[in-house]
Amino acid sequence: MKTKLISSALLIPLAFICMGQTYNDSPSPGSWSILGTEIASASATIDFAALPVGYRDFMVIISDVVPATDGAVLWSRVSVAAVFKSGVSDYGWSLSQVLTSSAETNDGDAADSEWQISPGVGSAAGEGITAVLILFDPENASNRAKIIVDGVAERSDGIFSRYMAGGRAVGTIGVAVVDGIRFLFSSGNIASGTFTLYGRMN
Repeated sequence: MKTKLISSALLIPLAFICMGQTYNDSPSPGSWSILGTEIASASATIDFAALPVGYRDFMVIISDVVPATDGAVLWSRVSVAAVFKSGVSDYGWSLSQVLTSSAETNDGDAADSEWQISPGVGSAAGEGITAVLILFDPENASNRAKIIVDGVAERSDGIFSRYMAGGRAVGTIGVAVVDGIRFLFSSGNIASGTFTLYGRMN
């Protein structure tokens, strides 16, 4: 069941987290290191499975991602013990938008089968989504996995959206070590775009 959220200000942008970060082949605590890049091409999913151990947090730069189906929403799921979870109540999420056509809009779900990490995205030339997602402390078996997302999207209705999203693991995931993250659209394939994974050490 979708639950409408009370309007509130957007969270502090994440862009500053990425500024000045470069490839680091000798990572030190607190620094981001590039771990891999996946380029979508009519892809059903983009998976970063078997996340490397020893990293406190993971960041994914989502660049110019376009759905094959106009209006599809970008989703994310995680894996536990190498199995991606998709139970009907495994994910809680919220999403706030500031639009060129109106004021802020808010949506969310306390128990869903995925994290919704974008509004409905356009598939025409020049449309798509660019965003930053951070997955916090997935190796910690004492905490629920949590994400925040900072992004911009050209929506399928032609409206430009500046949005923030967040989510936590619930349901059958609960408190567990998370070892992978997946991206997919709510309908159809990922037509194109780039996903780059970074890790930050303890």
